[in-house]
Amino acid sequence: MVHLTATPEDALAQLRTIPHETCQNGIDQYWHVDSDGNVKAQSVCWLYCWGKTGLSSDDAAIVAQRVFDTILNVTFNSFDSRVPHEWAREARYETENIESKLTAHMTSQQETQT
Repeated sequence: MVHLTATPEDALAQLRTIPHETCQNGIDQYWHVDSDGNVKAQSVCWLYCWGKTGLSSDDAAIVAQRVFDTILNVTFNSFDSRVPHEWAREARYETENIESKLTAHMTSQQETQT
């Protein structure tokens, strides 16, 4: 499970720095953190996708990667090396619980690298 390394309020403030209107409009819908600081797998995938493409904005992608590294307990590059972008693109909008699927991706890729 991915956890915040910042307070939920600080994380939200960081997300608000991503310079893209579509991202800003999606925060309320796609960013979900529980009271223990656990970030919903779909939310991690959503932010990761912003870091990968920035929806064709290099500035948005760069800031999203920085935000990812600042607020989560896994770095963008580490996540990128473990989770296929295509999988994350589909997973970010799943309505079912995908925590175990994300954990499996992260674990299986990590074991392959060791």
